[in-house]
Amino acid sequence: MKILNKTIHFLALFVAIGLLTACPKKVTTPKTLLEILSKNWKVSRVLINGQVDNAGNYNNFRLLLQQNGTYAVTVGGAPVSVVINPSNNGKWEIGSGETQIIFDKGTANEFAVTLVEKTESKLTIRFKIPPSINKTEPEYTFEFVPAT
Repeated sequence: MKILNKTIHFLALFVAIGLLTACPKKVTTPKTLLEILSKNWKVSRVLINGQVDNAGNYNNFRLLLQQNGTYAVTVGGAPVSVVINPSNNGKWEIGSGETQIIFDKGTANEFAVTLVEKTESKLTIRFKIPPSINKTEPEYTFEFVPAT
């Protein structure tokens, strides 16, 4: 009888442990790139041709990317050469292979930037200024962090 009681207790314990470990765990699905990028970003650093740009005032430069595919840029005191289009707002989308952001696709203002880093806490983009705007075609790298 003692063996039967011990066996029943052992089985009860085994079932209880099984039930506890079988409880559904909270599964978090990873965010899509659209979800990661869709926020208000502020400039943390700008490089021109690989050199930190200490001359430009980027303190108030903001890039708002929204999940509905619209964007808005607040230039603040930043140099005019970084304006995406004259109104600084429009449509944006993620390019094929998730390596680009394309602003105003299919319009005269279409502008693509390369995604260098794309995490929840940092967005880095790179682009060249076209020769029609600046004959030296400088390469800009913008490092952003979420705006608070």
